[in-house]
Formats: sequence, C-alpha cells, structure tokens
Amino acid sequence: MLLAACAPTRGWERDTARVCADDGPAVVCVQARPDRPVEFDVGGATLLPGECAVAPTKGGALRVAWSVAGGPWEDRRVRAGAHRRTELALGADGELRVTARLACDPGMPPFHPLP
Repeated sequence: MLLAACAPTRGWERDTARVCADDGPAVVCVQARPDRPVEFDVGGATLLPGECAVAPTKGGALRVAWSVAGGPWEDRRVRAGAHRRTELALGADGELRVTARLACDPGMPPFHPLP
C-alpha cells in the first residue's frame, strides 16, 4: 500500500525569518523571474515575491496558486517537506519551478530572491 502525505492546505502563515530550525515545519519561499506583480497563495497565506510562509505542522504535497497582475489564477502541487525550505520561482514562461530544497538548520543562509 502506498500512502502519500499532504501538507496542511490551510493555516500557513507569512514568516519573515527566512531561515528554519532543523526540527521545524515546512517553509516555502517564492520569487518571480523577472520580478513582476505576482500574488501567491501558499496554504492560505498570501505572499508576494521574496516572501516565505511556514506550515502549521509538518509538510508534504501542497497546492500553490498564483495570479500575475490580477489575472486568472493558476496552480501546481509542490512537495514541501518538513524540516526543509522549499524555494519556488515563477519563470517568465509562466511555469512555477522548484529552485531549491534545503535542509533546515539554524546556521543556514537566509532566503534572498535572485535578481
């Protein structure tokens, strides 16, 4: 039997820490390349490029939605594991990509969106 874990679909909160503890829940950070007016919905948390959200518990498969300049919403399921910072980038082609999955560690570098 195969079981798939799902991250909480609601209850994520915007977080300004940009780093995560090694025993902490999943963290997702978003950016847009090139930078443009994009709104992301990560587990109920509204994020702008360069921001991060932390899960209320654990991690798993998560639906991430986005809208460019108030246009139609699109979405994609992303694996956001517990004890990991998952970094996402919306490309110029409109595709949402995972750009990094880093193990959480108090000494990890903070998330900085690429120029």
